[in-house]
Amino acid sequence: MHQESAEETHRPAGRRRSYSRLSLPILVAAFALAGLSWYAVQPDVATARIGKGITAYAAKTPVIHEAGGTVDRLLVREGQNVKGGDVMAIVDGQKITAPNDGTVVDLSVRAPGDVLAPGDAVLSIVPRAVLVLEV
Repeated sequence: MHQESAEETHRPAGRRRSYSRLSLPILVAAFALAGLSWYAVQPDVATARIGKGITAYAAKTPVIHEAGGTVDRLLVREGQNVKGGDVMAIVDGQKITAPNDGTVVDLSVRAPGDVLAPGDAVLSIVPRAVLVLEV
């Protein structure tokens, strides 16, 4: 009988093993890429607006127009961030400015022509540090 040498007994099965050695790193890389891709399309938590909820604040500063009057221009909207000194509205030719940095809430006027009674709050400002969203 003819004896087979070690080289002759070597079969293509060795190649299968090399493929199986590569399959685990490729599989791990594919899952990592899929995970990073999923993470990349997730909304930024700081700016996301998903679903319904209640916004609660620990403190807010009402912006009051002592004399009252008719709104000439409204320059902000509910939820807008403002800086102290920003002009937010013009009432009977007088500029109403933000007293501090924060977010506009409780907007009581909606459009030019709205009338404010003396002492009415035009809106309120919530400092960014105390704005909390409850879902």
